[in-house]
Amino acid sequence: MLGADGTVALMAETPAASAPIQPEPVALVDLFDLFVRPREFFAGHISLGRTPALLLVAWVVGVGNVLGGIHRELLKDSVASRHVFAVELSGRPALFFLGWIAAVGAFSGFLIYRVFGWWYRRRLLLCDVFNADPILARHVYIYATFVADAPIVLLAVIQTLRYGNYAAACANAGLADVVPIVAVLWSVTVSWKGVRAAFPMIRRRAAVIWFLVLPWAFYLVVMGHAAVLLDLFSTAQQG
Repeated sequence: MLGADGTVALMAETPAASAPIQPEPVALVDLFDLFVRPREFFAGHISLGRTPALLLVAWVVGVGNVLGGIHRELLKDSVASRHVFAVELSGRPALFFLGWIAAVGAFSGFLIYRVFGWWYRRRLLLCDVFNADPILARHVYIYATFVADAPIVLLAVIQTLRYGNYAAACANAGLADVVPIVAVLWSVTVSWKGVRAAFPMIRRRAAVIWFLVLPWAFYLVVMGHAAVLLDLFSTAQQG
């Protein structure tokens, strides 16, 4: 276009800068997408940058990690036929126990977000994603891990309140022990789908190895070991 003075106007050729995407408030539909349609959740980046949502997710992941450590100690305690830890834990009222894991879980969640989020980005580098946003990588990791830990934490709260203490809740878990297995294995799938959606430039075959096959193999080995401990735990309980 020619201006009034005969010069060429370049306004039409200069594209306007896109406005920054504002994260939307977390809604139930977001959680549905995260658990059921993870590719849509991570592709839309809905709530990924929302600080309250991120803090809640990291906190739940931290609480799940604390519960996992306590559960392992209970198993080792039972296998060794000492029951010292179980007796001590059974003496803690449900509300005191839940308050304690909530406080410790906040610190644990922060460490998990920083340390394991860093390792998550390292795996992206192994899949030829060299310019991965470290914050986005941590977000994808913590949300995928939330899929594994949220059902475990919810079940632990319900069972602890029902039986009065966490030791009794573990001893009477029954079919509830299946929940962590399903949740953890599905979270690996969520992570794999999420990383492909959030980082479309990722090398697909490498992603299958680093974000699907190896994590599944790791968890299956851990679960096999846990199954042996659970069998010994049941035997000790009957004895």
